[in-house]
Amino acid sequence: MSGIDEAWVRKRAHELWEAEGRPEGRAFDHWYAATAEFWSLSVAVPAKKPAAVKAAGKAVAAPATDKAAAKPEPAKAKAPGRKKAPAAGKSKA
Repeated sequence: MSGIDEAWVRKRAHELWEAEGRPEGRAFDHWYAATAEFWSLSVAVPAKKPAAVKAAGKAVAAPATDKAAAKPEPAKAKAPGRKKAPAAGKSKA
């Protein structure tokens, strides 16, 4: 088998067999289930990306991946203001 960790599959198949009460004649079923689990785990776990990238000796934070952190806060509503009365002694001419 190429690309598969046969030792992991063997161990997992044995665990499945024991969890089912060690039934006879189910070796292929357990091996197949363990192999399917191996492939689903190997596809589901992508390689980790570094949290920070160093540029010119300084650490630069990685972009936010959390949707809540990426959303800007909405602008706060301003209370309606009062109009200022013209200063005393000044007139519009």
